Amino acid sequence: MIKFFLNSRLERTLLRCISIQILIWIIFYPGLYSKDSFEILNSVRNGLISNTHTVQWALFVRYVSLDGAYPQFVTLISSIILVYAVIIFTYSFFEDNLAAKVSTLVCLSPLVWGMGLTLWHDIPSTSGFLLIASLFNKRVHENNFLKAATKYNLVLGSILITFRPNGLPTILLAFVFFQIFYRSRKYLKILAFSLGFSLLTVLFTALIFDSIPPINKVKSQEWMVNDISCYLSKHDDKFFVEKNLDNIGTIERWASIHACDFLNSAGITKTKTFERFEFIPSAWFSLLKNEPIFILKTHLYRNSYLLPIPIDGLPNPPFIHSNIEPNNIGITHKFALVSDFARNLIRAYNYFNEILAWVGLWILIIAYVLILQANSKSFTLFLSLSLSFILLIFAPIPDARYALFTLIAGQILLLGFLLNRPKSRISIQT
Repeated sequence: MIKFFLNSRLERTLLRCISIQILIWIIFYPGLYSKDSFEILNSVRNGLISNTHTVQWALFVRYVSLDGAYPQFVTLISSIILVYAVIIFTYSFFEDNLAAKVSTLVCLSPLVWGMGLTLWHDIPSTSGFLLIASLFNKRVHENNFLKAATKYNLVLGSILITFRPNGLPTILLAFVFFQIFYRSRKYLKILAFSLGFSLLTVLFTALIFDSIPPINKVKSQEWMVNDISCYLSKHDDKFFVEKNLDNIGTIERWASIHACDFLNSAGITKTKTFERFEFIPSAWFSLLKNEPIFILKTHLYRNSYLLPIPIDGLPNPPFIHSNIEPNNIGITHKFALVSDFARNLIRAYNYFNEILAWVGLWILIIAYVLILQANSKSFTLFLSLSLSFILLIFAPIPDARYALFTLIAGQILLLGFLLNRPKSRISIQT
């Protein structure tokens, strides 16, 4: 009966995986929420549109949740979009039978359904990366569904990548790398449209909310502040404070050893006047000029999970969020007993985060599989490298969700490679 209504294997896979995702969403109803989730929800509920996590994300949450009244709609829609993007990406790489198996297995992993249920802007942004990357794979032109959906996936992906501030720069950098190595004009139209449409999306929201700049000043400088706080926690450099920090605060107020590898606990960052500190960029560049090795080492160790070599032991970044944090708006799990039991699956996945969340390792896996498949020109590899490069510089803290695209793409390619090996052996023997 299902085959009668759904003409292709891809459509049946979509139905199966989306149905599974909805069932899991019901189990964890109304989803998973962290401090970041409640920050955007409280803002929307108070009628405020903020650029803290981009205006596009704030608008998405406002309209999908009906002004914050039904946040469960956001987790449902975001998770379904992620499942859709995962399937499209998988089918763009593999033939239908193999793609059906791989995409189903990946969608059954907490990496997809667990991350997808969390109210984070990283989820739709990752979906955008997957949709755009899928357009560079050859099977897009061989599969009727993918071919028909190309324009829609391009538009949707171009909008979704604007939900994170690094979305547009990541795509641009990936395309620059792609062109430098392969000088291909074949995909110029796709990238030009994607970049143009993403830029128009940002400009359009900027025009509507002209009082809100596209980039949040405090958030965009957070990594610089962390570097400064880290430096002053290890060096009693009063001259640096006097010369570069406008003599505001003492070394003790600026210093934070935690800023070296995670959240900044410096007292100066808790003050209201901190948002008006215009001297942060010039102070950071002064630090870079005088202590370039310190800056380099700080970024490498802070985001060591992005590197293929374990420079400080196996990396241990935050991974999949598994609960609803305490909140003042009454959001709790509807079926607590069932969700508490199911949460063990996420915890089991998190237990192996030293491997499963090690982004640098997964980049190597992506490169290895693509080279074996004679597909080393895939845009996926360049997108993963660009994402890690930008995060290595600008990410204020280590967090695996920032590079969720790489983790999902790596899992898809590895599974496809492993499941296809027996078939390859049979072909060789024959």
